[in-house]
Amino acid sequence: MFKKILALVFLLALVATSTIMLSTSAAQAEVIDRSIAHDEETGNTTINETIVLEVDENGVAKESFEPFNTESNIIEQARNQFDADLSEETIEHFDFASAQEDVVQLAPLEEFEKSEDKDDVRAQSGGYVQVQTTLDFNATDKTVTYGARISQLVGTRPVVLITGGTLYSSNSYNGTFSRVSHHTKEFTGPQIRIGASYKKSYKVPSSKYFITDYVSTAGWIGKAPLTEKTSIGPFLTNKKAALYPQYYNSHNKRYMPAPARADMKVVPADQRTKRDPKIINKYQKWYIGQYGDPKIKWESYDIHHIIPLKYGGTNAMNNLIHLPRDFHQKKVTPWWSAY
Repeated sequence: MFKKILALVFLLALVATSTIMLSTSAAQAEVIDRSIAHDEETGNTTINETIVLEVDENGVAKESFEPFNTESNIIEQARNQFDADLSEETIEHFDFASAQEDVVQLAPLEEFEKSEDKDDVRAQSGGYVQVQTTLDFNATDKTVTYGARISQLVGTRPVVLITGGTLYSSNSYNGTFSRVSHHTKEFTGPQIRIGASYKKSYKVPSSKYFITDYVSTAGWIGKAPLTEKTSIGPFLTNKKAALYPQYYNSHNKRYMPAPARADMKVVPADQRTKRDPKIINKYQKWYIGQYGDPKIKWESYDIHHIIPLKYGGTNAMNNLIHLPRDFHQKKVTPWWSAY
């Protein structure tokens, strides 16, 4: 099954969401809010999404279906629908623009933080549930933790709410991602309450690209179950589970690219490209010729190899970027030291 995936990293993130209407206009499911928090001190990053599953009060009375008019039936239908939307063992991610490239342009964090507007119809709603999903990259514990919690309930409580997440990893930005962790939680009756949640952690074995899928299904009496499914990623982490640093050049309006592979091997010192001693002057001349004079204090910047020479990078201009020295030495270099 081909997934719609929106790439995101740190200081990056991206999200792809789809709203799935499973009955009539009286019922809906959607993502209404996204946010991200990054701890500069620890390097930990947490990504949250809020999902709404909602059923119209009048629609329930007018459009009830025989298969959905008992609690046992709606739970059975919700389970079947949830299972039908569970992710595959493997998924494919392919960006044609970067298919043959050594580096890729991961979409920025700022795009992920944009939230979608939603009219407040809760006062007229027969049933309204918010499920907040969480994805946490913990550089302290070297784990990726995903989960969900019920953050809001309004009106009629559903008889069943099923939510789950699947974590995929790959050595490459493009290609096959394999399932490395999965968890499902079913809530019924009084278990459906604000604060009810689940979490699942995965120990990162090495530098990896990750994608996470979330599925949430809710069922009310008299209404076909509603399902919302979202995919988020790819994210690139090092072996400490720290997200690849994001840097935005406000002059040429470009972000620092990321390596397309998470499994590059160290090139023996006697076989790797040597650093060009004149690289600073060559790069400055090239950059100004390409983008114009940024009018910066060049002495405050370092010239960074996007693919380090240690991993087979070269002194080619398209493999170079100038970074503020403090950012380069405190963020980028430590990330690569744990690659």
